[in-house]
Amino acid sequence: YKKTLMPAIEELVEIGKRAGVKVHISHMKGQHPGQAEEALEYIDKVARHEVDISFDVYPYQPGSTMLHFLLPYEVFEDGPKKAIEKLKLPEMQQRFKYGLENYLLDISAIQIAWVLTEKNKQHQGKSLSQYVEESGLPKEEALINLLIEEEMAVLLVFNMGDDRLVDPVLKHDLYMMGTDGIYMEGGMIHPRQFGSATRLLGPCVRDHQLFSLEDAVYKLSGSAAKRFGMANRGFVKEQHFADLVIFDPATVQDHATYDNPQQFSSGIDYVLTNGVPIVHNNQPLEITSPTLPGRYLRYQPK
Repeated sequence: YKKTLMPAIEELVEIGKRAGVKVHISHMKGQHPGQAEEALEYIDKVARHEVDISFDVYPYQPGSTMLHFLLPYEVFEDGPKKAIEKLKLPEMQQRFKYGLENYLLDISAIQIAWVLTEKNKQHQGKSLSQYVEESGLPKEEALINLLIEEEMAVLLVFNMGDDRLVDPVLKHDLYMMGTDGIYMEGGMIHPRQFGSATRLLGPCVRDHQLFSLEDAVYKLSGSAAKRFGMANRGFVKEQHFADLVIFDPATVQDHATYDNPQQFSSGIDYVLTNGVPIVHNNQPLEITSPTLPGRYLRYQPK
């Protein structure tokens, strides 16, 4: 998302050309005003004429990832269990300190969204800077201790950036929905887990008029099914799986926020997965069968 966005896309296009394969960019967006537009201009003028390309993103600017993204790659070379032991080495702590200093992160705008154990649950919702200050330790030591205590399972939310920065990407004809969701039970997770689809169907259509309702539905369903070879999915047709959402275009609305992310959307009458109702009147239904109606979907070449 930063200054290397364009070189990364150019590299992806080159790989696609050399390998003779389709390419797809996950959660494509810029970090600063104009950056997404620059990338889209390159895709329209160059990339789409050289490779079969597509991309996805969620309709929010702030992101979310795990705290261990700041660690050197060498930490993970021997697997996650040994990674925790490596974090205790003085030289690895120095590498981590160097990364923090050179990544130019504003840790006051990065929130601890979720942790694995009860030991640190009280810190969910706090900024990294607040956590470091309360620990009384240097930030590299405080954050490494947190990673060790939580067995690497520390989820972050980056509370920075205007959501409207992603609008140019959402409007593009090669775009399809991707929530990039990292779902954890409880905590202050990113609102994209609860609100992405209904934000696209509601505010993006009604309020911001980025595209038609029909286009929004396609970006959420048929586009991805067609792109990733999900046979008999993504379209309302005979002999297709009954994955259906019945909603009111006038009222469908996301309600999840960064302060209160686990809120259900409104305007959703029914959701059916493989013909089985799983949501009614905006609320999930209890599934009484021994197996859930959903399943993994694999690419099915023609």
